[in-house]
Amino acid sequence: MPNIAKEEKAYTKQNDYELLKLLITSAKGGEPINLIPQFIEVVIYETIFDTKMIGELTIVDTLNYSEVVPIVGNEIIQLSYRTKGAKEPVNITGRVFAVVGKSRTTNEKSEVYKMQFISEVQYDNSKRKISCSKKGSIGKIAKEIFDENFKGSIGINIDETNNKPFQFIFPYWSPIYSINWLAQRAFTPGPSNGRGPSCFVFYEDVDGFHFANMVGRSTQPPVMTYRYEPNNPVNISNINRFLEKVQDYNVSSYFDRLMEYKTGMYSGYLMTHDITTKKMSYYEYDYHNSFDRSYHLNDYKLISSADTELTNAKLGFVNYLPVQTNRVNSIFDNDAPQDYFRERASVLRQFNTIKLSLLVNGNSTLRLLDVIDFEIPKIGFLDTNEKDWEDMFLSGKYIIVSMKHMINREVGYNTTLELAKDSLIKGIPDAFE
Repeated sequence: MPNIAKEEKAYTKQNDYELLKLLITSAKGGEPINLIPQFIEVVIYETIFDTKMIGELTIVDTLNYSEVVPIVGNEIIQLSYRTKGAKEPVNITGRVFAVVGKSRTTNEKSEVYKMQFISEVQYDNSKRKISCSKKGSIGKIAKEIFDENFKGSIGINIDETNNKPFQFIFPYWSPIYSINWLAQRAFTPGPSNGRGPSCFVFYEDVDGFHFANMVGRSTQPPVMTYRYEPNNPVNISNINRFLEKVQDYNVSSYFDRLMEYKTGMYSGYLMTHDITTKKMSYYEYDYHNSFDRSYHLNDYKLISSADTELTNAKLGFVNYLPVQTNRVNSIFDNDAPQDYFRERASVLRQFNTIKLSLLVNGNSTLRLLDVIDFEIPKIGFLDTNEKDWEDMFLSGKYIIVSMKHMINREVGYNTTLELAKDSLIKGIPDAFE
């Protein structure tokens, strides 16, 4: 459940919020300027599919701050907000990188413009490259790269990775790109320090940077249950009940079997050529086998368990990759694409099979990769005694893959959630009468 304080009376209206701090400071120094009287809207974009969190601040400037500060890019934004009544605020410090949409008001006494900002780490990353050799577990290497390049920053949170030794010479890449490259090759510990079910992603949110196992996070209990109830009123006396209300929803992705097959979700071959030994190797991928040995949000597959038409057609998706045995002395098969390449591509596609976009009342306690339970009744007449009332395809557990927080002076605080899931609450029948 959301981290809401006991003083529920603090939440007095739909989309209620508190904007605690909104300051801008010139890159040349000087005193911070309070922009709360001038703000029109603050928007924060977060996603697991990008390493960058982006903020946008729109103000109406009546005091000519654009020249007084001046606002020309590189300024420091300090932002603090929360859902009204939440225990902990969200605190963000960013660097302005662009000023867009400047326009004068009709009375010529003010102008409206938008400032786009990113974190200090992202700003520093654009000016850095690394060229060095690193050795150890992938999680250890990722943390070393981050800490060495971004000392004193908000830090990085790393989910557990296995201890299989890994070594690589980073060829003048940026630190963020290097860590993202490592995420594609990371695994959780398995039996005898082997590999466990995993699909790591590297991203930034309001709390900092995360090197996270999205498959492992799917085992967490839901932090929120959202219900689509178009005909039921909301009891405003209960904050949690108010926050669970879905204002609107949109199905952004829903079963594209041809695309799923063409991108290798169900089956495929990986062919590797070892540059050292000149050996060709072939590795098969099968969706059914992978599903049965991994973790999932819900209990049932995205296709029937008896459906082998797509999983047997492996020649439809073939990848060719070069490998090199003993590329680094004393470490055998340092980078083994057969361990991750095909399965990772399939897992990412599974989380794109069914995706929803929910517009909900603003909630500053939600985070990327949180598990959400979404309930929506199926189409048609529902007997009041019917137990099987949920839509078997749209209902169920999802993870949050993207969020858009929008705090508007007039409208209030809304959150748009992009949800994805890799499984169903009910199995697709093997045959129909």
